[in-house]
Amino acid sequence: IGLGIPAEPLFRSSINETSRKVQIRILPVSATNSHIAVPIKTHSIKVDQQISKSGFKKFVCLTDQHIEDENGKGCPFCNKSTELFKRANEETDNSVRKTLCKQAYTYEPKVAYLVRVIERGKEDEGVKFWRFSAYDNHNGIYDKLQNIYIQRKEEYKAAGMGNYNVFDLKNGRDFILTLTKGENSKNTEVSIMDCSIQTPLSQDENKINEWVNDPKTWRDVYSVKRYDYLKIIADGEIPVYSKEDNGYISLKEKEERDKKAEENGKKILTGTDNTTVNTSTNNFNDDDLPF
Repeated sequence: IGLGIPAEPLFRSSINETSRKVQIRILPVSATNSHIAVPIKTHSIKVDQQISKSGFKKFVCLTDQHIEDENGKGCPFCNKSTELFKRANEETDNSVRKTLCKQAYTYEPKVAYLVRVIERGKEDEGVKFWRFSAYDNHNGIYDKLQNIYIQRKEEYKAAGMGNYNVFDLKNGRDFILTLTKGENSKNTEVSIMDCSIQTPLSQDENKINEWVNDPKTWRDVYSVKRYDYLKIIADGEIPVYSKEDNGYISLKEKEERDKKAEENGKKILTGTDNTTVNTSTNNFNDDDLPF
């Protein structure tokens, strides 16, 4: 993802390609924040294939600390989870209760990380953003990066070479990502290793300052959907934009309105006349693939 415009998923260009390597340099969150990643809350939801061909889509949770709750309604997915858990607690049938709990868990938020990087060989494309999920087994991408950081720090300390930081802009290291497509062609394993020598982010000090001070944030790259849009997704429907309502309605409701209008011998409502399914690619990719 470069300059705020999502690129095609890495393996889509060649159906025969099963592995690829990408070399990156990780930047700090901002010029004033030395951390390497921003944690955000997301939901991975099963959706109609008109919305995502994989059948699943990730959305930013509206209760995330970076999102201002404009309407006081919270997040439709979190609300759905709470509702299902409540129904489960009131249910006397054990099998029904288990089913409700299972459904409730699918709507709970998960943690994802956002990292700013420079892709080697494509430095002219500027700062890019990489999003990847956190995992409870401590074997996720963020865990792997932290393990490398700790390992190199301990090695340098043991050798009497000071307090080393593999993410340092001038004396740090690039990372090599090896992406291997799974057998089902949907899941991709990402292995990570650091380069064997330390190098500066750039030989040009001005270029370093330009990248570090780049004003783009993850909000410029990944859209945060409106409450009405997400509510329709949470209800298992397809959102379409209605000019008449100045917001989203379900595709089912639009079709019912159009049918009723035709039966009454009227022109289809102009408010939804040219509405199409909103499947903007300016969202998280379904896989944790960089660029």
